[in-house]
Amino acid sequence: AEDTEDELRRVREELAGSEEVAADAEECFSHVRERLAICEQSIAVSSEEAAALREQLADRENAVSSSAAQVRALQNEITDMQRELEMSEADAIAELCVAKSRHADA
Repeated sequence: AEDTEDELRRVREELAGSEEVAADAEECFSHVRERLAICEQSIAVSSEEAAALREQLADRENAVSSSAAQVRALQNEITDMQRELEMSEADAIAELCVAKSRHADA
């Protein structure tokens, strides 16, 4: 009977030790779950921020593209005006030559 009581006491001590280990493990898992929840929340916020940044980048790329198209259009207008100016200068020189020639003939 004494051996049985000793064995029972030993088993109870082991059980108490196991319950303590289990409680420590559960507390540890609880902390891990809390940290995991914080990480998941941070990831969600980061994903939202990344999406917003992607949207801003797309808007800026579109604005730059639009500005580049406007610059090209203005450059084409300037080129056309320069051609018109050169043609007007050539016409003016031709008219001046004709007028000089008439004046010399007169």
